[in-house]
Formats: sequence, structure tokens, C-alpha cells
Amino acid sequence: MTPMSDGLRARRDQILREMSARESPRILLLFVAIIILFDAGYALIGIIPPMSYYISDAIQAFVLLVVALLIRRGIIPPRWSPAAFTLAVVVNNLALNFQYTLIGYSAVGVMLLVMAAYGAVTLVWRPFLISAAIMSIVTTYTLVVNDPENGPGWVVTMVTALAVSGVILYGRHYGARALAEANIAIEHLATRDELTGLLNRRGLQEAGDTLLALAARDGNSVFVAFVDITGLKQVNDQHGHVVGDLVIRRSAEALVAQCRDSDVVCRWGGDEFVVVGQGSLPDAPGLAARIQAGVATEGLEGVWNPGVWVGIAAAEAEGITLDGLIRLADEAMYDGRSPR
Repeated sequence: MTPMSDGLRARRDQILREMSARESPRILLLFVAIIILFDAGYALIGIIPPMSYYISDAIQAFVLLVVALLIRRGIIPPRWSPAAFTLAVVVNNLALNFQYTLIGYSAVGVMLLVMAAYGAVTLVWRPFLISAAIMSIVTTYTLVVNDPENGPGWVVTMVTALAVSGVILYGRHYGARALAEANIAIEHLATRDELTGLLNRRGLQEAGDTLLALAARDGNSVFVAFVDITGLKQVNDQHGHVVGDLVIRRSAEALVAQCRDSDVVCRWGGDEFVVVGQGSLPDAPGLAARIQAGVATEGLEGVWNPGVWVGIAAAEAEGITLDGLIRLADEAMYDGRSPR
């Protein structure tokens, strides 16, 4: 498996946290149902545990219900849901250990089942490893002290259960990575121009709105450069769209070379591009000349002579919309353009 990029790792972790936030409440409620089922079963077969047993059940059921409700309502955000879930599981484990000291024969099975399954829902390694260490220490002590003869065997079973839980967690991590890769690919297709790799209109709207918000926060002005490449129609008509696509790619490369890393560059459509930036305002004729001079014409000799028109519009970020600024830049480009 190839190394993960920071963006892919962040997306995978986001997906895992969101999955945990969706699944955790249901699993916690299932734990509560199991508690009720066991208590009802004891009553049916005539086993009456000590009152402290029922008190511990009430405490753990209350904790499980509260955590499930907080995660489900979003009061605990997805970022913290794995930690909240494992905290509830640890409380459940402590209560089961206490119950094992009271009645012995039933609680250990439930402890092992929980340990074998909860990693698949935790979905984040750090909370899982911390909680597994806590539960291992407490449960080992309980089993060995209360049942010296059979306790070591149960400890081996417990370690096996935690190992199974870790394997399931690893498998779900692998699946989440595949899902993250698919999501990133889909988002890339949705927001990127296939020919140039630049943002498309949808991508520009998302990135441009973010840039405007940052500029408004910092009190900076925002500019839009509307860039039109001339002669593309003639190239397409006379030499075909394959050559026309090459013209677009070369023009895009020349445009990107004149932009800062912080600028948002978009293929608006056809032979038109849009650049959104903040801070100092570029000179429209100078930018057009630099783009035109920077176009690599190898393979296009006698086919196309680079020609570029640029219109600039700027405003304070506060109170301006991206669509309005693009429209002003488009009008400025046509106002300064000579007839073809």
C-alpha cells in the first residue's frame, strides 16, 4: 500500500470519526438492552444478585444512555465521539469487573464479548489502545485475584479478544482509506476541469467564497482577473479540437505561472479563465502580456498566435459577492478589448 498523503489521511480520519459518531449511539443502546436482558433473565430463572449488582447496572446504563444521547444530538462532536464511546465502554467494563466479584460466572463472558467487538466501533487507534490497556489491567487483576485457578486462562482469552478487536479496527481503517480515496476522486472530478486540472466553476465558488471570508476577516481587498484567450475558435475550426485542447492547456500553464500560490485560478469555460486573489492589484495589460509571452508555442507554430485579454475588478471583501466581482471583471475585459 502506498504512503498516505496528509490530505488523504485527514479525509480518512474524518470519515472514521463520522462513522464512529453514527454507530456509537446504536451500540451503546445495544449495551443497555443487554444489561436489561441479563437482569430480566436472572429474574426469570430465580437468581437474585445482591442489590449492589443492580446499582452498578443502573450506573452503567445511565452512563451509556447519556453518552449515546450526547453523541446522537451532536453535543459531543464527531471529533470526540471515539473518546466518549471508549470512556463509556471503560465504565461498562469496570461495572462488569465489579459484578464478577459478586457473582463471577456470567460477567466475564460479557466482558470478553465487549472487548472483542468495541474496537470496530471506536475506529480511532489512540482511544482504543488507551482503553484496552485500562481494561486489560483491571480485568487481569479481577480474574487472577478472584479465580486463581481459571483466571490465567481467562486472561489469555481476554488478550485474544482484544487482538480480534484490533484486527477488525485495522480492517475498517483499510476500508475507510479506500472510501476516502473514492471521495477525494469524486470531489476532484466535481470541482476540477478535466483538461487543465484547474478549478471549474463549482470549485471556484467554494474556494472563492473561502478566500472572500478570509479577506473580510483580515480587512483585505479582493480582486478578480477575467482572462480571455483569443483565436481558439479558429484553431478548433481549422485544426481540430485536439490542437485546440493543447492551446487551452498551454494557456492555463502560462496563466498559473503568473499567479501566486494563494491565488485561486479557475477555467471559467471554453477559452476563459478567472483568477481571484487578495492584496495588491495586478496590472491588466501587464498581466496579459506576461501570460502571452509565457505560452509555450512548441508544436503550435503556424497554427496559433498567442493572444490574451485581461479585465480586472477589485473591491473590499466586506459586502461584495464573488459573482458580482466576476461580472465586473468580465465587463472590464470587454470594455478594454479591441474588436477582433
